[in-house]
Amino acid sequence: MPVSLHDTAILIPVREIDEAFYKLVDEVRQVVPTWMVCVVVDGSEARMDGSRMGTPSIVIELEQNEGKGYALQTGYKRLYEAGYEAVITLDADGQHPPALIPEFLEAALETNADLVIGNRLGKLSGMPLDRRFSNITSSYLLSLICGKRLADAQCGYRWMRLSRWWEIQADCYRFDFEPQLLLQAVWLKWRLAFIPIPVLYLHSGSSVRRVPDTLRFVRMVGKEILRKLSGKYRAGFLEDAGSSAAR
Repeated sequence: MPVSLHDTAILIPVREIDEAFYKLVDEVRQVVPTWMVCVVVDGSEARMDGSRMGTPSIVIELEQNEGKGYALQTGYKRLYEAGYEAVITLDADGQHPPALIPEFLEAALETNADLVIGNRLGKLSGMPLDRRFSNITSSYLLSLICGKRLADAQCGYRWMRLSRWWEIQADCYRFDFEPQLLLQAVWLKWRLAFIPIPVLYLHSGSSVRRVPDTLRFVRMVGKEILRKLSGKYRAGFLEDAGSSAAR
């Protein structure tokens, strides 16, 4: 069923509250001034200034750092319970231009997709070499495993139909969550779409920790392959779904 303009909310997980984050919120408000903006603060030392969020808004502050995946799942649950049918997620580090929000909605409406993902790998100039290697390798590996071309498996700029979120059995809570969701979505026969987005790396640092996050990714892939081989995805539905701790 097509999702309308008023059914979609914005979700932003954020590790640290700073002026760059508030600037992002202002840019979102300029594009979609009447949309719900849900922010999940993942253990930031700085407190959120609610007066700078605008309305309507939801702010969820986690007491400690639980990971990006946990923050996203917490936001999905809250927005679903609030009655929203779809969500657009943006990273808080400025990599995802809010000006592209209408393009995600347009792609969702035109394709009747369940998941629309930004594709940064069409033009790689501007992407650091280590991130380029990681993004290309992970996208190729997941494409090979699931037998379907996944243009960009790691991008966090996404539109998702919340009614299908409950089919996902999420048990990854950091940067391994987004590729896990995508892999399960393929095996659950979700309709996917990718749209090109620019590569923007505005800060020199990164929250990604190469060794531990790579190991988490490898463990996630192995676990999902075992689930697939054991018939968990038979007939397009995951048995015993609903175990996510953030639900």
